[in-house]
Amino acid sequence: MLLKFKLLEQQQLPFADFVEWAANTSYFQRIHQSFVPSVPIDQWMEQLTQELVRSAVARRDGDRVYNA
Repeated sequence: MLLKFKLLEQQQLPFADFVEWAANTSYFQRIHQSFVPSVPIDQWMEQLTQELVRSAVARRDGDRVYNA
């Protein structure tokens, strides 16, 4: 849900910035360390972004992520 709020706020941003924001957000750090510490954060964010796209609440075009 927090990812969607970030997209609502920004409307679009480079995927690298999306990953950097998540990596520097304490909530995501805790969730990542608790549930998927063996998965690099950029790969985890790729998975989460794909889920947002599949749910039709985000759109991905190249290296950018858009609110949908």
